[in-house]
Amino acid sequence: MTDRILRAAIGLLVAGVAALAFLVSFESISAYAVATGAFPARLGWCAPLLVDTFVVAGSLAGLRRSLAGRRAVYPWTLVAAGSAVSVALNVAHAPPTTAARLVATLAPAALLAAFELLLAEARQRPVHPETPGRPGEDTEAAGTARERIRTALAGEDPAAPLTAGQAAELAGVSRGRAHTLLREERTARVSLNGSGGDGRRGG
Repeated sequence: MTDRILRAAIGLLVAGVAALAFLVSFESISAYAVATGAFPARLGWCAPLLVDTFVVAGSLAGLRRSLAGRRAVYPWTLVAAGSAVSVALNVAHAPPTTAARLVATLAPAALLAAFELLLAEARQRPVHPETPGRPGEDTEAAGTARERIRTALAGEDPAAPLTAGQAAELAGVSRGRAHTLLREERTARVSLNGSGGDGRRGG
């Protein structure tokens, strides 16, 4: 099975789970909103859209900012808040038993888990692998993070070298990604200095 087929299979499976979870959560929140009198029957469908869509929209916005090398605190805050409210409303709609309330958490939890898995897969795919530079490197997103780390390295104090955690905070990427970029840039600087360069890469 090729990587492309495997990715497609994962995407279809997770998208199916996300659709089912959204449907179950949609019905529960809509019914609860109408039963409590918070929404009129004709507008019951609005309640779940005002909750679960924030999980989807926030996740997409967070992914976009992460790929652009920017911090995504607000989008992920929306995801966390939307997920918490969704769980609370699904549990409130369930019968007042421990078993029923535990089962009620499945829909919002499955929706969040499925959508985050899709985003994790999206992060693994280079946007334009043909772009000049390092093979398989993301385009503008990775370039922005790389430039920030490169600039920090240019003024690095040898007595206090830049750590992966500091680089991750500076570039707005994960610690693992920052560690990789940091290693690559340090290797490139050593290579250029060893070949008589001035330690700066052209670009």
